[in-house]
Amino acid sequence: EKLQIPATGTHKYDDCRCLSTKECNCSTILFWVDSVLSPISPRPVERLSLIGAIFESKITYSFMPSSSFQNVSVNLSVSLTFNFPLTPSDQLRLFLPGFRKSNSSSPGGNFAYLNQDTVPREIFDSGTWYPTSQYLLFKVLQSVGSEQAINLHFSPDFGFFFPLDGITGRTSDRFRVAVNGVYGNVLSTPVAAVQRFGSFLGSSQLHFAPRIAGASVNVSISFSASMLINVDERILISLPFFGGVKGDYAVFTSPPGLTDSAHWTPDNQTLVIRIRRVVPPYTPVALTVQGSSVLSGINLPLQGMAYDKLYEYTISTDCADGPVLLPLPFAQIDSVAALLNSSVVFGADAKAGQVVNLSLAFAVNRPLAVGDFFTVQLNGFQLQCSSCNHSEWTLHAGILVNGVSDDSIVAVWNSNTDVLIFKVVRGTLSA
Repeated sequence: EKLQIPATGTHKYDDCRCLSTKECNCSTILFWVDSVLSPISPRPVERLSLIGAIFESKITYSFMPSSSFQNVSVNLSVSLTFNFPLTPSDQLRLFLPGFRKSNSSSPGGNFAYLNQDTVPREIFDSGTWYPTSQYLLFKVLQSVGSEQAINLHFSPDFGFFFPLDGITGRTSDRFRVAVNGVYGNVLSTPVAAVQRFGSFLGSSQLHFAPRIAGASVNVSISFSASMLINVDERILISLPFFGGVKGDYAVFTSPPGLTDSAHWTPDNQTLVIRIRRVVPPYTPVALTVQGSSVLSGINLPLQGMAYDKLYEYTISTDCADGPVLLPLPFAQIDSVAALLNSSVVFGADAKAGQVVNLSLAFAVNRPLAVGDFFTVQLNGFQLQCSSCNHSEWTLHAGILVNGVSDDSIVAVWNSNTDVLIFKVVRGTLSA
């Protein structure tokens, strides 16, 4: 046989008188004596262990999307409602497993709100973070009545960093609250509602073959997730400016059998992969979508994929154990170079078989660094030069970058292959 403590706990109230001279904790637990000679009518037990109860508890958060979101300070919100009042000198502990806190950070003003207040109150001190035990200890500075909603909003100034593994169904019950108070104690109790967020552990990768702007390609995705991915849950890949033909494409997976197809929708530029077999946490997953086809396929952007735009290509999932509803950039991703606005112009008096002035113009979608080069195939062209006795010869070419003469690029002619090669030999050129 077992006795269960009421869900509302046991708590003290002040408007009672005790028979003894010692301090007592009057409570709603009563005793009485049925006796013919000297009955005792129901009265509160004078001394009782005070057991607090949490009527409501919730943890939510927000942060900027990043492939390394674990290193981005978060906005953290905690909502608590107790069945007993808090008084000065009471202590509140918030257990935040996996969270880290910057030692150099400092709180940005008051952070506690009551009920629907829009102005914070100085209910708690600034708190002390214990990194080993991963809890935050607050001392109560101002009384709070029972059943009042306490809302704590920790801005990025507090320096909290998200758990490396995210918050999943396996870890959410480790977020706890404890109170040591005059009117009630709450032993370490799980927070009732914890916002979950999965993690790809900084392992997500996105690659393409072939890496040619405008070409139809096979898309390779790999990741290792901290959360359980169940049957019929989806992995969503955002591929801005990609084109191609809407439809289902075959997928090869490792481990085998995770799925058999992926659906590509050019209108919203999203590749949807529906999982057909349970994927346990921390499983290395590799998916190759067969999008390369002569007649139809998934096409790389004509303008390529520039370095400074790679954050736009994201991965997300709707899995219940740890959703990633805020799309995250890939940790590793292929960039795809592209020449834009290219043109070849000959002199106005150009004739076949004669010397000609040749002008080339183009833009590149990525910065150029020393060692980079690009080639122009000029089949049938020849270099007329009495002293050019080598297969490769550096030309005396006037090269303009953004309309200004620039010697950071040199032009080299290869007479064996009829190829004009431009080499970056100095500095770095912006895209």
